[in-house]
Amino acid sequence: MSRLLNSCTATSPLLLLFLLAWPVCPALAAARAENYGEVLVRTEAEWPDGRARMDQPEMAGVLGETEVQQLQQSLAEAERRGGPYADPLTEPLWSLGRHFLGLGDYAQALSYYSRALQIIRVNDGLYNERQMPLVREILQLYRATGDWRALDDRYDYFFRLYGSGQPPYTELRLRATVEYLRWQREAYRTDVVPGGENRLLHVYQLNKRLLEQMETATEVPWAWHRELVMSQIRNLYLIQSLAEPASEAYLAALPKGVISTPLERQLDPQQQRLQELNRSGVVRGRSLLQAFMARSSRRPARELARLHLELGDWYQWNGHHSSAMESYRQAISLLEQEGDEETIGDWFGEPVELPDNGAFWQENGPEKGQVAQAVFDVSAGGRPRDIRISGNPGSSRLRRHLMAVRFRPAVNAGEARETLGLRREYLLNPR
Repeated sequence: MSRLLNSCTATSPLLLLFLLAWPVCPALAAARAENYGEVLVRTEAEWPDGRARMDQPEMAGVLGETEVQQLQQSLAEAERRGGPYADPLTEPLWSLGRHFLGLGDYAQALSYYSRALQIIRVNDGLYNERQMPLVREILQLYRATGDWRALDDRYDYFFRLYGSGQPPYTELRLRATVEYLRWQREAYRTDVVPGGENRLLHVYQLNKRLLEQMETATEVPWAWHRELVMSQIRNLYLIQSLAEPASEAYLAALPKGVISTPLERQLDPQQQRLQELNRSGVVRGRSLLQAFMARSSRRPARELARLHLELGDWYQWNGHHSSAMESYRQAISLLEQEGDEETIGDWFGEPVELPDNGAFWQENGPEKGQVAQAVFDVSAGGRPRDIRISGNPGSSRLRRHLMAVRFRPAVNAGEARETLGLRREYLLNPR
């Protein structure tokens, strides 16, 4: 995942050759958790962060020849009466766009959609709400064609159309804001359009600004506030996966002439900011979730327990097992008070790969990867052991990545338990 310049590499071939014989960089000595979902994922996995969450428009089916002719006649008549921007042109243009989209003729569909959109803007203004369903269908069209740059541009317009994250915070605007943030992460993870770490920093800073505005925006429903909190947690997972810079002591120990200045000082301000966020990420994630828990103290027990679960998962993925267990116990205690044994079993009955939120998900179908079955044990600390894999020629690669996955361990009577013989089916990303 990391595209930041690794702290133990350099801009010169000399340093690369030297590092092959030098001890492992301290920043990498402690094993990092696998970015679960990026390389391997359970075959049944599905998270909202991996796909568009917008309301799906009701797409009309492919029309018959007679219906198409009638729509063409309606267009000609409406234009004769009202000119090229007459509002009655909108509906037949829209219907024809859907018709050709259904046929897979994307170029023709886009031409009708674009003309309908232009007419709505001329008649109702650039940022009117009537065009929103049409814009959603155009987003779907660009995704279907694989025109990612156009899709990225259209998402920017979509965000502006819904207020650019500014009040008034209607449900429509909040839904669009959350979807825009989701798309930014998808674009960063898949790298289908330029942006790299600058995009990741942008989405983090935008999410941070929105959360700061939420502090005084009393009209924002709790559920949407939670969406923005969890959006920022996913951003922090991505930031935490970036390579840390090498320590000053390590760089100082390199032979003279290998590197003239510490690599971090050679980074541009945006990269330096990401490195700073990387170092403080665990604390930032903890503080964000704890602050939202304080605001949520009067929410139903299951909702508050879910926040403790998210905090526990955040600790566990970052290697703070004892702190994770404290959060897990708090979640279980809240659920026990409600007699919700079913949820306790769902959350803690067996180990769960982390992060369980799609932060790193590369959404692929089985036809794009290799499917394998794995049988293994998971320790009370949430680490896989004794992995046996079948059905995959890339088993050594899968084993290597699976060994680095951190799990939420099974928890019984407030204590983490070892799990033996866990069976899972995974999809291994071919990339």
